[in-house]
Amino acid sequence: MAKLVLFTCITAIFIQGCVMNKKAYREAEKEKVSNCYKSWKYEELQSVQHIKVLLYNTKHSQDIYSYPNFLIGVNTEGDTIALMDKDFKGKLQQGDKITVEPHEWTAAEKEIKKPLFTVRKKSSENKLYCSVSIVFYARIKD
Repeated sequence: MAKLVLFTCITAIFIQGCVMNKKAYREAEKEKVSNCYKSWKYEELQSVQHIKVLLYNTKHSQDIYSYPNFLIGVNTEGDTIALMDKDFKGKLQQGDKITVEPHEWTAAEKEIKKPLFTVRKKSSENKLYCSVSIVFYARIKD
């Protein structure tokens, strides 16, 4: 009986430690990603780009607010770039090769449409948010 109680206590302490470590990790990742989001500049895309997708967040609506599609990818020159698209309805996965083109956004859209703040489980995916400094307004070609 004493062994069972001891085993239960040790298991509970271990589980609590894991939960606390996960929470601390999540908070650290959230802070890191938040700082990256805050440092982004937003610009018009100037030319057609061919992109290999590294990370894709599909557009999302919450109540009356909608968030655009957001992706990070590598262009043919090897530059890591980020862009937002307000109209694309398809699905994209890591590794997909796509074409994006300049697309006019209104001043109001530029003011209110920003990427949805997300934190990924993998630290390497969160690092992608910090690998870009400019987010381009663009359109994903179907």
